Amino acid sequence: MEFIEIGKSAIQAVSSIYKSCVEQHAKQGFYQWDENYPSLKTVMTDIQNNQLFGLKVEGEIVAVVAITNDETK
Repeated sequence: MEFIEIGKSAIQAVSSIYKSCVEQHAKQGFYQWDENYPSLKTVMTDIQNNQLFGLKVEGEIVAVVAITNDETK
């Protein structure tokens, strides 16, 4: 298991994880995330700001987290 900073090469993996999260949230009646958020723009901004990280297990990214201070601004 390895905690890594996410780079542009992992955009497809991140998008897949986010899509899965949106589907699971919808099944549970949680609609804060949808087909519009988080967007590719959000992912790219997090990457450019060096604030997107992932958990890699056996070479595969299995979880993603954005560590920001956006809510405090």
